[in-house]
Amino acid sequence: MKLNIKLSTFLIAVSLIVYLILYAFLQSERMNVALISKILIFNLLIIVIFFLQYEPYSNLRKQYIRISTIFLLGYCVVFFQFNLDYVLGNVGESFTRFWVNYNIVPKALIISSIGLVCFLLGYSIKKQFPTRKKIEITPSKLSLNGYNVLTALFLLIYLITINPLYIAGGYGVMEMGEPARFCAVLFELSFTAGIIQHILNLSSDNRKEISPFQFVKSLGLLRLSFLIVYTFTVLASGDRGPVIYLATGIVASYIVLTKWKISMYKFIGVFFLASVIVSSLTVLRNNINSNVPISVRLFEAFIGNNKSGGYVSLENINSISGSTLELSTSVRTLHIAVNEVPQNRPFFYGKFQMLKIVTIIPLGQQAIKYFFHLKDTELTSEKYISELVGAKKGSEGTSCIADLYLDFGLVGVILVMFLFGYYVRFIEVEALGKNHFGKVISIIAFVIICQYAIYIPRATILFNLRNIVWVWSIIKIVNILTPKGKQRITIE
Repeated sequence: MKLNIKLSTFLIAVSLIVYLILYAFLQSERMNVALISKILIFNLLIIVIFFLQYEPYSNLRKQYIRISTIFLLGYCVVFFQFNLDYVLGNVGESFTRFWVNYNIVPKALIISSIGLVCFLLGYSIKKQFPTRKKIEITPSKLSLNGYNVLTALFLLIYLITINPLYIAGGYGVMEMGEPARFCAVLFELSFTAGIIQHILNLSSDNRKEISPFQFVKSLGLLRLSFLIVYTFTVLASGDRGPVIYLATGIVASYIVLTKWKISMYKFIGVFFLASVIVSSLTVLRNNINSNVPISVRLFEAFIGNNKSGGYVSLENINSISGSTLELSTSVRTLHIAVNEVPQNRPFFYGKFQMLKIVTIIPLGQQAIKYFFHLKDTELTSEKYISELVGAKKGSEGTSCIADLYLDFGLVGVILVMFLFGYYVRFIEVEALGKNHFGKVISIIAFVIICQYAIYIPRATILFNLRNIVWVWSIIKIVNILTPKGKQRITIE
């Protein structure tokens, strides 16, 4: 059964009104199972309505590997799983580090629910975009040598400058080093730029019907060697995020090229298999000096004996999803923000968003810090939230809703999540919905945001803006430097 687009959009809009009314009357309601469960059930109903919407583009029907689906999975884990575990009795009120204040938990849950509804409303408000009379881009082949040189250069500098103690299981304990961190980012983005150029080349050759294995093989031994070396250093450090992002980027690029689909059941299975693998890597990271054999530690991770990712107080929780329990604890960042602002501290009125935008310019954030004499804790919501809880080392992290709330309050959550939903729909239609390739900038945006979609809920909405602009710039520069006589692509 599929719902009419107008009807489903209307129902989502009505749910927003319901939540706004709840927000007005439940400002200081104490958390309780009955209230939390009702909100979660209502959220489930809204999500079901959203997924029952009629999809006008055949390429997007039953296409689950896309930004909106992955983002919603991550969003539900970050903002709703810990609350669901509370309703099911898996988490009690004794976990005060994560609840922060019992009287703000319902308010925080309603704010995150409003963020969800606004994203769905923005995504649904305009399901179809007009087909341009003139196709914006006809992909042409371009040598990948320029991308290979850049990728190799950044990887080499990264390996030379990285702190050896960081590679030896030092993630979260030792500093990587700023030069190495910067080169790691440039390596990831130049690698992704090369993948995007590669799918443009394959499209030009009309090689759109190739298997996933053939696609990976077509990347070439050299580029795969770069990826393997970088993956080894990341996993050796105890991190796993960059590996997930790069792998997701390869999959997203393949889908843009071939419009390949998998069933919902396979998609959910792959998601939870990946989460179990990530959880296993976390166990290895947190027991790097353990005398327990590695095979035993991995087995314990798979059967769920260690799910906490370093939070000792969570080890005995029989969570509904142990492999994503660590991710779900990011909800504490929203609780911290709602507990302090605006009761004890003022809003930032866009400072965090502005400072995220200026990261498009290399060293732009550092320059603003110097000229305006800003504290480190005023640069990002991650550092500010860490200061709120008195963290001297490490970081409490952040979440997309906490980041928006600290800047603009509920109004910022409503507006930005709505616009983000609208933009996600636009680039999904541009990159996947139509049979021809759209603008390269739309393809870049799709691949980049899809790469990090699972991470966005526990990060910020705008952090991908820099990555999109930098990948676009890399492709532009390589095109400009391509020797005369070589075919080049238009990326305006």
